[in-house]
Amino acid sequence: MASVLVIGSGGREHALSWKLAQNPKVSRVFVAPGNAGCEQGKVSVVAKKDLDTDDVKSLVNYCTAQQVSLIVVGPEVPLANGLVDKINAACPSIACFGPTQAAAMLETSKAFSKNFMHQHNLPTARYETFTDAEKACQHIKNAPYEALVVKASGLAAGKGVIVASSREEACEAAADMLTNKTFGSASEEIVVEELLSGEEVSALCFSDGHVIRSMPIAQDHKRLLEDDQGPNTGGMGVLYAGFMLTSDGPKLLEFNCRFGDPETQAIMPLLKSNLYDICVACANGTLAETPIEWHSDRTACGVVLVSEGYPSDYAKGKVITEISPPTDHAIVFHAGTASVNNQLVTNGGRVLCVTAVGSNLSAAREGALRIAGQISFEGKYFRGDIGRQVANKAQSALKGVTYAQSGVDIIEGDRLVQRIKHMCKETQKTRSGAEKDIGGFGAVFDLAAAGFTDPLLVLGTDGVGTKLAVADAVGRFDTVGIDLVAMCANDVLCQGGEPIAFLDYYVTGRLVADHAAKVIEGIAAGCIESGCALVGGETAEMPDVYKRHQWDVAGFVVGARNRDWPSLPRSNEIRHGDVVLGIASSGLHSNGFSLVRKIITNRGLNFDDTAPWDSSKPIGDSLLTPTKIYVKSLLNMIKKGEIKALAHITGGGLTENIPRVLPSHCAVRLDAASWQIHEVFKWLHAAGPVAATEMIRTFNCGIGMVAIVAESEAQAVCKKIADSGEQVFQIGRVVDRNTDGPSVQVDNLSSALSGKYSATNGHNSTASAKTKVGILISGSGTNMKALIERTLQADSNCEVALVISNKANAGGLKIARENYQIETKVIECVGKTNAEREVYEQKIDDALRAAGVTLICLAGFMRILTASFVNKWRGRLLNTHPSLLPTFKGHDAVRQALAARVRFTGCTVHFVEAEVDSGAIIEQAPVRVEPHDTEESLQERIKLQEHIIFPQAMEAVASKRVHYHELNGGVRANGHC
Repeated sequence: MASVLVIGSGGREHALSWKLAQNPKVSRVFVAPGNAGCEQGKVSVVAKKDLDTDDVKSLVNYCTAQQVSLIVVGPEVPLANGLVDKINAACPSIACFGPTQAAAMLETSKAFSKNFMHQHNLPTARYETFTDAEKACQHIKNAPYEALVVKASGLAAGKGVIVASSREEACEAAADMLTNKTFGSASEEIVVEELLSGEEVSALCFSDGHVIRSMPIAQDHKRLLEDDQGPNTGGMGVLYAGFMLTSDGPKLLEFNCRFGDPETQAIMPLLKSNLYDICVACANGTLAETPIEWHSDRTACGVVLVSEGYPSDYAKGKVITEISPPTDHAIVFHAGTASVNNQLVTNGGRVLCVTAVGSNLSAAREGALRIAGQISFEGKYFRGDIGRQVANKAQSALKGVTYAQSGVDIIEGDRLVQRIKHMCKETQKTRSGAEKDIGGFGAVFDLAAAGFTDPLLVLGTDGVGTKLAVADAVGRFDTVGIDLVAMCANDVLCQGGEPIAFLDYYVTGRLVADHAAKVIEGIAAGCIESGCALVGGETAEMPDVYKRHQWDVAGFVVGARNRDWPSLPRSNEIRHGDVVLGIASSGLHSNGFSLVRKIITNRGLNFDDTAPWDSSKPIGDSLLTPTKIYVKSLLNMIKKGEIKALAHITGGGLTENIPRVLPSHCAVRLDAASWQIHEVFKWLHAAGPVAATEMIRTFNCGIGMVAIVAESEAQAVCKKIADSGEQVFQIGRVVDRNTDGPSVQVDNLSSALSGKYSATNGHNSTASAKTKVGILISGSGTNMKALIERTLQADSNCEVALVISNKANAGGLKIARENYQIETKVIECVGKTNAEREVYEQKIDDALRAAGVTLICLAGFMRILTASFVNKWRGRLLNTHPSLLPTFKGHDAVRQALAARVRFTGCTVHFVEAEVDSGAIIEQAPVRVEPHDTEESLQERIKLQEHIIFPQAMEAVASKRVHYHELNGGVRANGHC
């Protein structure tokens, strides 16, 4: 008779000891340290105090005393520590089931495992390994595939894999593992690999090192929540039985070098042969001579029950009751259990695994879920969808495919309709003319019943943009419905229309009625606030077009106005001296959220952190403040003709929305000090940092709607708006527009945006200063535009303070003024003598210094500067040249390159010296010379490279990554010559 020792304490070890004890050759099975469920019949638990399984000497002595002939090592940690090697060396007569330490590397090091797969041409996901978080993030952002799977290379109890939903989230996971050591030494090295799509299966097999015998295929449901949501766990359930079955064929995910948990709990009830004989054969190298049989007429399903809080923090010591005794069809395997004062209590995250056997998967599922539901302990959780997808496929193979199985759930759609009907009816109480029922093919609206006599229709449509991503992250969906109505209704109002009816379009990869109902609940609230009826909409479920949890929403508003109402905008009535009124926004409204989310991510903040600009709210709740709806505040004044024009301040900010209602001969001059700018905008300005000009053309900066009124009406209109409950400011005047002048000029913007926040952390008192750049041009300003655009990026060290041209008709002047609100000057040189040139250059010098400029970029400036001027600005004066200096100097560099028949030329950014094209080189970029090139075609491709490297050089000098070497006129980069 044989005795066996099983090492481990989980559900796997309970299942193994249970199966080993069924062999008549086995007299005793010891489990060290085991759990409260193992000890039954032949099986005994050996407490830690009686046997230290990490001490090989005491382990061998115990096995000798108990006449143990086989040791089965369950968990991966002892294998990683070389326990099998040590036992084989200390006592070769004891058979040990488990791989050597070297063989276990296939599991214990994911980096080693992936390299092994690559070396042996095993199909697997594309990958790279990293020990540096910054390099890992660069790969994640730039990989030619979705590098969204981040794995700790070492052992992490089955929880060291993060499947990210975005590159940003993957970068966070990499930083958590490598920098914050989330999984300790296990994450000192990580694997970043391609996200594969398909079904995951576990293919287990027995092996003696020469022969393999496969077990039935299993499928482990690793995510905590149903529908494969939530964090990865060690395994939440097993269908019965890693590969990913992709559209390109099976891909190998990982190796495990021991029995899987919880796969083992589902596989063991299907094993017909004796497990003891198989394990001994594997240890002795005789597996080829050992037949293995399985119950081919059975299917098994295991459902894991976990403690509340798993896989993170969870409580222990919760009393467990109502566990059914084992039968031929079902058994409850213990994992995290203990016996305290003769009571069974929880002692881990994964507590139990209920395994049921049936003639098919549906029967096995039903049995396992029924027993799991009967078991009781505080905080119990289990997934109710284990095996559902495979069972559905089996059913459809017998009965045909249903629409639900293709991904469209009509029942869920009907449930949504029933939930939202009452919401629609509520909106109709405040608006006559709408039909009382929804669900028809269309909606009929009675304009006469709504009070219109000779109506014109005013139509509008809009969306909410990436504010939806914030709603997703926070898990709050009602406010974006209000945003949707506001974006549409406010637009219609600007055309003089009264919103009367609204329709929505909600689309998703998989419909969840509760989620959609929350969105529509917000839409209904917005409709009531704007006075229009929610008359219908479309809910589209589009699997394969949208990802499973991806969704979007669009709105359509129908407005109306009687023909005799004053029209809007009445641009022909706008005059010099008219007053510009600004009606306060509630915050960001629904624009600029891509930039907002990037800044929050760059600052290392989460949406549940306290908002730096509002200590009373989390960031997410503050950002989800809904867009204001201005219909009730302004409609009566529109009807009376008291307002000449309205501009809804959405994407493009004040500078791009106000011009939409102005006549060509008018502009507006605003004073940013005249209205209250919300703290969130000041924080974004500093934390980005975001240039003031970019702020005003991206965000509403505190003004949600602009009204233009005659000076004589201004005071009365202000009072009416204020009486309606809105905050209103006189923010500027209409002025005559210069031919090349901007349509919107905003004074005091930088000072109004400055506040108590800093660019480094968003909390200190002053923002860090940027290098002020002056740009000198003579023409269209293409290089100038590239330089300006770079300064508007959040990580720029520069701010363009002034653009100077020696030609009044230079096209770049208008671009700088109107598109970027940058100050421009024309300084023409009227003479050619040295004295006249020096006077001219002194004017340039004075203007630059008055603007605070400390760095000059010559962007197509077609004058040669004197040595006097160059020496004043030496080391702070940059220019480009259309060749790879020092070759092809002079004004005809492109022609020279073609004449020389070189294969490559390019462009250079260099410091300016008195001698033309001789300054120290900062950046260069090559350009291939094609056989068919002309001067024009080659010049155009060189310009494209200039647009890339000129901004790079500007930033390098401004950030002091590159220094001008005073002694020899060379370049010092990063402190090296």
